[in-house]
Amino acid sequence: MGLCSNTDGSSVDLTGEGGGAGRSQPDRSSPTAPSDGTAGVAPGASEPSIGGDGLGGNPRQIVDVLDGCPVAAECTEEEAPDHPVTLADLASFSPSAAVIRMEPSGWMLTGLPANFIADTAAGRAASEETEGRLLERPISVRFTPTSYTWSWGDGSSDTVATAGRTWDELGVPRFTETATSHVYDERGTVTVSLEISYRVEYSLGGAPWTTVAGTVATGATIGAYVGTARTVLVDGDCIENPDDPGC
Repeated sequence: MGLCSNTDGSSVDLTGEGGGAGRSQPDRSSPTAPSDGTAGVAPGASEPSIGGDGLGGNPRQIVDVLDGCPVAAECTEEEAPDHPVTLADLASFSPSAAVIRMEPSGWMLTGLPANFIADTAAGRAASEETEGRLLERPISVRFTPTSYTWSWGDGSSDTVATAGRTWDELGVPRFTETATSHVYDERGTVTVSLEISYRVEYSLGGAPWTTVAGTVATGATIGAYVGTARTVLVDGDCIENPDDPGC
């Protein structure tokens, strides 16, 4: 909470909980601020709305809580209250949708690793930035992946710190175990689920980046078939001679 002095000598009491902000009820008994220093509202000023979105009020009616002072007020740095931005304030900003890639595509073999890669609609990147406005001010929001949780559809799950890479990107043969591969033991159809958790940061009007408490997450699913394979000795190429023994 902080007191901001207007040029006519009145004061505004700014308070806030969580992501909200508000004012004390106005003292309408006197056309000027109380002489004992109690905070009030300047004569003729309307009470702020507290039912809007964003930081807890209608941005056209509340003071700019991110600056800490109403328009035309004379506030010192020490008087400006601290109103941290929360995830709720940034609800209109979100990272791109998650996308699952796998190899082999859509199927796997029991006893052999299937490789999974976490992508997004914007592509695989260390972080993603989006821009918009908050309380009529330009804001940039940055989302950085912190963990990837895979639920494999067979009752097991893993949480890793990497999005994964294809076998070609890793320069390894197919069916090589990777940080994001999984081995299935039984045949059948499975649904694989992915949840990506993000750290959120914002920059208001070009200010330094500030980390927001908490994380946000996006998710995706993919269906795949688990099959089996057996090896037999054949006399030649089964494609050219499909009737050969063992083909």
